[in-house]
Amino acid sequence: MNGSKNQMELEHILEEIEKRPELATIFNRLEDDTDLRALFMLHPHELFMSSDGLIIPYLLSVSNTDVDKSLVLSLTSDIDFAMFQKAYRTFLFQIKNLPRVFLDLFAYGAIILARTNEEINDLITGDFSFAKMRSVLGRFNIDEVWNEVGNKINVDDDPSLLQVKKEYEAEAKNWEKRVKSNPMKFIESLLDMQIPNIRISIHEDAGSHVGSILKKLEMNMEEYNRVLSHLYGLKLIKRQDSIFRCENCIDDPQLLKSSSMIGPNRMTIKCPRCGQQMSYSAILWIDELLKDCLLNKDGLLSVAVAHILKKREINFKSSVQDEKFEYDFICETKKGKVLAECKVHRFPESERSIKGSIEQDLRQASKHMQALNLPSTVVIYNYDLEKYKDLVETGTKKYGIDLIDISEAPDYFTSFIKL
Repeated sequence: MNGSKNQMELEHILEEIEKRPELATIFNRLEDDTDLRALFMLHPHELFMSSDGLIIPYLLSVSNTDVDKSLVLSLTSDIDFAMFQKAYRTFLFQIKNLPRVFLDLFAYGAIILARTNEEINDLITGDFSFAKMRSVLGRFNIDEVWNEVGNKINVDDDPSLLQVKKEYEAEAKNWEKRVKSNPMKFIESLLDMQIPNIRISIHEDAGSHVGSILKKLEMNMEEYNRVLSHLYGLKLIKRQDSIFRCENCIDDPQLLKSSSMIGPNRMTIKCPRCGQQMSYSAILWIDELLKDCLLNKDGLLSVAVAHILKKREINFKSSVQDEKFEYDFICETKKGKVLAECKVHRFPESERSIKGSIEQDLRQASKHMQALNLPSTVVIYNYDLEKYKDLVETGTKKYGIDLIDISEAPDYFTSFIKL
């Protein structure tokens, strides 16, 4: 029976938490700060926005959850050109990181197009203006253009393309592998490039996303912003991008964009036109290590449990594997070995859904307990089980396994260090 790579990664995370007071503060506060714990114990796909199944790993701050999307979208016409200029400059800086063969082929195709297409050739050799360029290019379908270029690239006419083809195929595979291995990093790189439409789409849905979080957790905006302000004070989050909009100036919407480092509790700007308080939406960058914890296989739950165990000087092995199963935590306590299993679920939509989850999780834990021949096993949930006491008691009696939520874990494990 062996520990895995996950064990080493978890040990490294705990070492880093111990080195950094701001992270240690957060993990200590998880034990008694109900709002912080509720927020951070959400399933990653509930805590963060996602697109086509890919998580967009940013926290969001909004002044209210009832956002007029048309106001956000109108931002494109007011400041998109300035944002595009910035995005273009950033893109030119970032493009140097592309494999050289990609750039060479792009240039090769562009030159072929310029040499063979009469309208584009006229842009180069005849009179030129931005308006003329826009008029000519506006008549082209991008797919048709690239098909035209592709049809004119012929290895028989240019044998040197054979070697280029091999380079391109190799680099394309490497590029695809990099994107697939960490798609969230790819999304973040697009956000860092200040591409307007990506950011605006996040702002557009920020209010409804935060609203869904507050509804699930039965939390109000003041409590939510208090958590964000605490994280900001510890420098574990910072502003990535924000927009302010005046909902009073209906006839002439006032929209502002800011990248200033203002805390979530200081997002108060008055409309320069009418003097009323402006609504806002902010995208918040998260500390890299904290983000890795939140995106962990078991969310923040497994890291929080490991921190609780280490704080109480309980020795443990994590992600232990044998020929049959993988076990989350095997703990060595004064009262013997304890198996601890972490379960991160989406917030239950009904009592029926949680009943099924409890039955399945306890049945699996029972098999693990029998395989290890251990007297004590506990299953730890990421959300509050107070509402489901009857279901918990029924499951506990049926399988002889403790079922608790993360808020109960500190006291539960403390009891194992007392003789």
